Amino acid sequence: MLANLAGAILLVLVGIVVLVGVYSFVHAAMQRPDAYTAAGKLTKPVWLLILGGGVLLALLLRDAFGAAICACATARRGRPPARRPDALRDPGAESPPSG
Repeated sequence: MLANLAGAILLVLVGIVVLVGVYSFVHAAMQRPDAYTAAGKLTKPVWLLILGGGVLLALLLRDAFGAAICACATARRGRPPARRPDALRDPGAESPPSG
């Protein structure tokens, strides 16, 4: 009985990890490529490979080991920081008059 309960809990956890991994992959795919390098992160294709590989392993292994790999890849990613509109201006350009 406890083995069935442990198996059910593990199945739910693996499902949650896969869902979060898929969300992270889609979110990473929708970001601008220059946002990664501007934030000092790895490039966009590298992150897509890491996240896609983690989700693929979680789906293929379907156990705690695959879920742990996917969870580590997802947690390591981190979002690129949002850039302020004034940071997009050319530093040598004349600033607009304040009023």
